[in-house]
Amino acid sequence: MKKSNLWAGWAAMYSICLTFSFIPNPQGVLSGFMLILGLLFFLPPAMLLYWAIPRREFKVIRRIRTISLVSLVLTFVLLILNFMSLAFSYNVGMTIYVALLFVSVPMVCAQAWVVSLFLWACLLMVCLTQLNKQKKKK
Repeated sequence: MKKSNLWAGWAAMYSICLTFSFIPNPQGVLSGFMLILGLLFFLPPAMLLYWAIPRREFKVIRRIRTISLVSLVLTFVLLILNFMSLAFSYNVGMTIYVALLFVSVPMVCAQAWVVSLFLWACLLMVCLTQLNKQKKKK
């Protein structure tokens, strides 16, 4: 599979998961479908890493590392702000929540927040491990 197709697939999964994230309180089959979508979100970056690591494509690895790190950090910050938004106006709280939807798409879509954060962390750790190996070889 071509690298560009994997990036496009990841972008498509982002769009699909973001769209489903706006559904409030999904029930039954829809909830299960959204969980599967949220987990499938991580397939393209995992395949990109599977492709990039043996080819020593560190640019791809660094890009996935950056995306993972930004998503995790912003998710953490926005979650804290979201909990603090109880003291803010409704509009401020909703703005923070919508920002959270955009930053951590699979987390809200899958409704399995810990699993999503764990998978982001797994992507990040694989990237950091590979980049650390590269530095040691220099």
